[in-house]
Amino acid sequence: MLNKQIITIATALFLWLTAVHIALAKKPAAGGGNHMQRGIELAQQKHFDEAAAEFTKAIEANPKDPRGYANRGTAYRQGARAAAAAGDSEGASTRYQSAMADFAKYVELAPKDASAYVERGETEVELK
Repeated sequence: MLNKQIITIATALFLWLTAVHIALAKKPAAGGGNHMQRGIELAQQKHFDEAAAEFTKAIEANPKDPRGYANRGTAYRQGARAAAAAGDSEGASTRYQSAMADFAKYVELAPKDASAYVERGETEVELK
C-alpha cells in the first residue's frame, strides 16, 4: 500500500513538473523575442527595412544572441537586393555594408556555426 502511494505521489510530481516546464517553454523568449518574431513576419512580407528595425530592437534587448545579427543581416541583404533591382545602387551598397557588419558579428558570437561564415561569404560576393 505504501509503495502504491509513493508511486502515485511521484507520478503526480512528475506530471506537475512537466506541465510547469511546458508552460515556461511557451512564454515569449526574454530579451527581444517578440521583436525577433515581428521582424521575421515583416521580412516574410518583404518589408526589409522595417524588419531590420525590429531585429535592431531584439539586438538591443539581447546583444549576445547571434540570431539577431543573423536575421538583421539577412534583412539588410534582402533589402540590398531589392534596392539593386530598383536601380538604387547607393542604397544597395549601404545595405550590403550593414549586412556585412552584422554577419561579422554573427561569426564573432557563433564561431562554430558554419552558416555564419556562409552568410558572410555570400554577402561579400554580392557586394563586389
